[in-house]
Amino acid sequence: GNWYCSGVILRQSFGFKKYVFYVGSRVDNLDDNIVGGLFTHITDDEEIDIEFSRWSDSENQNSQFVVQPSFKAGNKKRYDMDLETNKSTHFFDWKPERIEFASYQGHTLTPETDAIINTWKYAGESTPPHTNERVKINLWLFRGASPTNGTGGEMIIDRFEMY
Repeated sequence: GNWYCSGVILRQSFGFKKYVFYVGSRVDNLDDNIVGGLFTHITDDEEIDIEFSRWSDSENQNSQFVVQPSFKAGNKKRYDMDLETNKSTHFFDWKPERIEFASYQGHTLTPETDAIINTWKYAGESTPPHTNERVKINLWLFRGASPTNGTGGEMIIDRFEMY
């Protein structure tokens, strides 16, 4: 009757860079109550997120790019992702004045046009400063709710790189 979640936190701050996550599982098919996160974190209001979840609502889109705080207008872009295989690439390129996000089919940084799932350029006032942020990867249950499918889920990270 107990469900357990996992996360990884890097010990070192890396600052303004391009953070690339090569995912090896169908994160577009996660249970409605499961959230997969790829992000940097300073505080809950200073975070850059790529998240896969329907947030306990099967009608929601299954992915989002976010610059926290997410409740501010223009700080979030939701999108539907329909993967063709287990492999996808997701990144954010964090600079002092903007953050560029992208999700692609397959493991590539030079996708064909039809392999581009979504992109977003953020240049708002919430771009976090480079201070003491940490890269985090986690898989967790939204509001602690058990998976509706009763079997859980997984998010496989094949590789992580920074440029």
